[in-house]
Amino acid sequence: MREAGYRLVQIGCTPLEEFQLDYSFDREGEFVNLRFSIPREGTELLSITNIYLCAFTYENEIHDLFGINITGIAIDYTGNFYRTKMKPPLPPPANNKDNSTSLSDSKDEIKKTSETEAANSKK
Repeated sequence: MREAGYRLVQIGCTPLEEFQLDYSFDREGEFVNLRFSIPREGTELLSITNIYLCAFTYENEIHDLFGINITGIAIDYTGNFYRTKMKPPLPPPANNKDNSTSLSDSKDEIKKTSETEAANSKK
């Protein structure tokens, strides 16, 4: 892609029954999206930072939030790219077919955490 003049736009990860990865590239307003799925367990991806250095942000994020092992990241935060209350990787959605359930559950969990923090800060 790089040799053809494309720039990396984004890398996204969606937790379905498997992880769906989407790599998006652009050249003069022409978008190309590459999509593939990988198993949730025991998968290792090779970094593309040797081609697109800016991919290190996406790859660290995917590692931290989804637990996907990506080897050879040029700037590797080794699991510390994000500061989250929950230890990465974040748990999978409660209902992979309908994320509205997991979104609701997540909001409840965030609310409980905020209430607990507020109570603790008053002590």
